[in-house]
Order: sequence, then structure tokens, then C-alpha cells
Amino acid sequence: VLTRHTKVPFSKTFAFVALDRVTDLFGLIAIMLVAIFAYRPELAVTIPGATFGLSEDIVFSPTTYQTGAYGMGFVLFGIIAVFVLLYAQKAFILKVVQAVVGVVSESLSNLGVRLLTQFAEGLDVFKSPRDMAMAIVFSLATWMMPVLFFMCTLKAFGIDAPWYTAFVMQSILSVFIAVPGAPGFVGQFHVPVVITLVMIVSGINIDQAKAFAIINHLAQLPPIILSGGYFLFKDGFQLTSLAHEGEEMMHEEGLHEIKAAEENEKDTVER
Repeated sequence: VLTRHTKVPFSKTFAFVALDRVTDLFGLIAIMLVAIFAYRPELAVTIPGATFGLSEDIVFSPTTYQTGAYGMGFVLFGIIAVFVLLYAQKAFILKVVQAVVGVVSESLSNLGVRLLTQFAEGLDVFKSPRDMAMAIVFSLATWMMPVLFFMCTLKAFGIDAPWYTAFVMQSILSVFIAVPGAPGFVGQFHVPVVITLVMIVSGINIDQAKAFAIINHLAQLPPIILSGGYFLFKDGFQLTSLAHEGEEMMHEEGLHEIKAAEENEKDTVER
């Protein structure tokens, strides 16, 4: 869609999307830091197995939450560090990837180098502190919207929850939906929301927690589907045609890179 709208080459738009994912992590890390330092459970939390159709209860110890939260934060910081290092030491990182992955498969090594090269092209935004700052601010604002939404619905349901509940809920939810699953995150959205309420709000009714999760999901999903469907129709896009165009663009990009590699090899031999 971005390539068709802007006429920017596919490899460039691919790099922009990759960069969007990187800057998006800043907002998620901020939400997680609030959740980690504000919520420190002292007792184990037990969720009845029948809540999710299981035969045994689900038990979360205080260390389980803390270990998971710190581990996820460490992984996110590591991803950002790798991309910053890729920007600062591009040639070195590409050589390392090619040498290490090349031991397993040369074709996989070439693919990895190609993807990292495209990512590095999008990291030019680091040259502009203002653009980078704007991207981070936008990321923070984007992640705060669902947090504020959860706060509002907690009030609407009359659930007396601590102020940090929405931050913990969004953090756990982001981990669950990161795993590939059903379209629209059916189930993946509801489970972490119910778990969070049972963990933090003492004595909450399970049916109320389930209703809270369902209403939040229904309130957030339709606007995306309706607005997305409208603009697809308005711009004359079809999901099948976009998928086909994407395959063609990737194929053309691959042929272009193969040709460029052959020309470089030819020049090297001649020299």
C-alpha cells in the first residue's frame, strides 16, 4: 500500500515499516516500565482452571510475573541495541551475520544480509534527532491510547482497581498478541485481560472479568475493520491483489539484487 501510494521503491518502504516497528518499541518499553515498578505482587495468584476450560488451576507466583516482565524488557532493549549497532557498525554486523549464518546455509545468509541491509536503510532517521524524537513521542502517544481506554472501561464497569492496572494489562496483552494466532486476536486478547484483573483486583467476579474483556475487544476492533475496509474500497484496493503485488515486488527486488551481485562479482574478477 505504501509503495503504491508514494511510488517509493519496495525495498525502501520495507525499511520504513521495519523502522516503525523499532520506534514502536519505545512506547511499549515505557508502558512496561510503569507496570514493572508500580505492580509488585507479594502473594501467588490462582486463576480457576474452569475460567478457560482447563482441568487444573493456573497459579502465578510473584517471581513469575517479575521474571517475565524483566525478561521481556531485556529482550526489547536488546532489539533496539541491535538496530542501533546495525546503524553505527553496518559493515561489521553484516560480515558477522554472513559468516555465522553462512555456516548453516549460504542462501539463508544472503537473505539475512539482504533484510538487514534494508533495515539499515530505514535507520537514516537517527541522523535527525528531531525526527527521532517525534517518532518516539508518537509511539508513546499511540501506546497510551489503549491504556486510557482500559482506564475508562474500568470506571464504566465500576471495578475498583489500582491506577496501574491498565498499564499491567496492556503489558501482558502485548506479549500475548505478539504470538501468531486467530484473526482479530480472538482469545489472545481476552485471556491476558482476565488474568490481569484476577491478579490485581481481589475478589473480582470471573464473569465480570470476562465481560470486561469482551466489551473492550468489541469496542476496539470494529473501528479498525470499518475504517480499514472503507479506505481499501476508496482506494480501489483488494487484499488478494495487494498480496499478489507484494509477491511480484519481492520477486523483482530479488532479481534486481541477483543482477547487482553478478555485476559486482564481474567487476571484482576484472579488477
